[in-house]
Amino acid sequence: MDDFKHIEIKSIQADPNQPRKFFDESALQELTDSVRTKGILQPILVRPAGKDGYILVCGERRYKAAYAVMAAIKDRNTIPAVIRELTDEQALELQIVENLQRKDVHPMEEAVAFKSLLDHKQLDIQEIAARVGKSIFYVRQRLRLNDLTECWQKTFFTGHISIKAAVSICQLSPDAQDSLFESVETEDLEPGELVDIDDWGIRNFRGSLKSAPFDLQDESLVSGVTACGNCHYNSSVSLLFPDEAKDPRCANVKCFEAKCHAHLSRELQAATEDPTVLLVSNNYHLQGRAKKLIDEGYFVLASKDFDDEEQPEPPVVQELRDKYEDELAAGEKTESDILQEFDELWIQHVKELKQFQKRIESGKFKKAFVVEGAGAGQYIYVTLRQNAEQKAAQAAVASGDSVTTGDIEAEIARLKEREKRNQELDAEKVHKRLVGELKIHPGFYDGKNVLLDNEYIALGILLYVTADHTTGEWIAKKLKFNRYDWDNMPLYKKLSGVNSAELKGIVHSLIRRSLMDKLVKDNDNPYKIGRAAAMRAIAIDFMPALVQLYDEEQGEVATKREAKVNSRIDELKKQLKALQPVTTPAKKKSSPKK
Repeated sequence: MDDFKHIEIKSIQADPNQPRKFFDESALQELTDSVRTKGILQPILVRPAGKDGYILVCGERRYKAAYAVMAAIKDRNTIPAVIRELTDEQALELQIVENLQRKDVHPMEEAVAFKSLLDHKQLDIQEIAARVGKSIFYVRQRLRLNDLTECWQKTFFTGHISIKAAVSICQLSPDAQDSLFESVETEDLEPGELVDIDDWGIRNFRGSLKSAPFDLQDESLVSGVTACGNCHYNSSVSLLFPDEAKDPRCANVKCFEAKCHAHLSRELQAATEDPTVLLVSNNYHLQGRAKKLIDEGYFVLASKDFDDEEQPEPPVVQELRDKYEDELAAGEKTESDILQEFDELWIQHVKELKQFQKRIESGKFKKAFVVEGAGAGQYIYVTLRQNAEQKAAQAAVASGDSVTTGDIEAEIARLKEREKRNQELDAEKVHKRLVGELKIHPGFYDGKNVLLDNEYIALGILLYVTADHTTGEWIAKKLKFNRYDWDNMPLYKKLSGVNSAELKGIVHSLIRRSLMDKLVKDNDNPYKIGRAAAMRAIAIDFMPALVQLYDEEQGEVATKREAKVNSRIDELKKQLKALQPVTTPAKKKSSPKK
């Protein structure tokens, strides 16, 4: 029979076998605040454990909140509880049921609960599915989430990876999961912000050599590392497992991932330098590497902008033998039949390959390099998707997959635009290198050197872009260029076209106008503010007599004002003296006569 009473919080210990491992910290803090003001509204469930001790069965969030309140308020040291005699198996079943009945149960919590039912209740997957009212596929998928390592389980529970990503990650080995976790940014994530990870990143850590984007015989990818084709980490190298040759895997996932990245970096550089190659992402929305490339000035297409065009694959004799294995065994087909069919398929393949190549040469099919998503690091061929108007115009000229004049003209225009952007990038790269060298040039910062004309031009542009409206209008009018051009090239050309003396005169005027704009403040204190003192010194250089006159005029005003102030102070001192009490000196006592 259940017993209900308030028991000391310190007498309760958490159940180490509790299947629920994760708690939402923000929700737990909200519950703690509620318990602090309203107390525990629903009792927890415990079972006896030794003398005056208990083990928590259900209500761990309430227990944690009450414990936190007790730490701050010492007299809040009890909690309402239902005490029930339970075996370990009975307690576990209640805990699992409680966790699964919550409305906000997380997939990771379901995974732990299903595994507990599988391990402790000796139920099979079909029975679990029937008990919780879910499909067998659903239960199997949740169970697989238990293969996530602890760091990924926590990341998943806190909402920083999707269930799709979690299902993909849990298929990796524990070492591969740890390597993947080390390769991504998981710190300082905002609530609901997802870790930047895609299918390509996960694929690299599977170590599948069959889908490797690089040449398995390449010795140059990573310095000092053996090519995958001859490496002992390659599962197909071992004679103990000949079946692995069909789908070989690399057991050293860190090395495999490093080779994938080295290959991607090398090929990406080559692709960006080739004007005939498009950069594409196999993700619907551009992210990660694609966004970075766009920020650097490259053009990247998302998967919604193009269609893959698979290059014709040649026929394989062995595949035909496998296909007709039963017929060959029964004598219905002979080896000669297989070879004849292979010849026919090969002729068809050659035709398809020529047609494919023709479409490439005309620009109908465009070579593209995949920068992210499935197939990252590989070259593919694509056709660009067009809007309805473009499709209608092409349909009027040709039908089917035939190459049109519009296709070729569009390709020419694209190549020209790409080359124009590449030339801009060339200039940017040279500019960055020159700036870097100039910063460390030993003579550039030497104050003894006289400014060169080109430095006067640069100084003029700098002063112009920081000038106020009046100064900007003055220089634009003087040099006759459009003040509202988006760049400073017109000003540069104008300053470059004048002689040295005129250039220096213009820049000197800009300097002085800037001094008036930026340095002079009507309310500056000339005795405390350095810029006002500097302007006074400049004024003395240009008009010393006027400075002296102003000082003398203001000096006369100051002398009269000072006389009035001193006169007023004297009057106040007299009033102060009149208000002070008059004190008479004490009479000296006469000494007694002897």
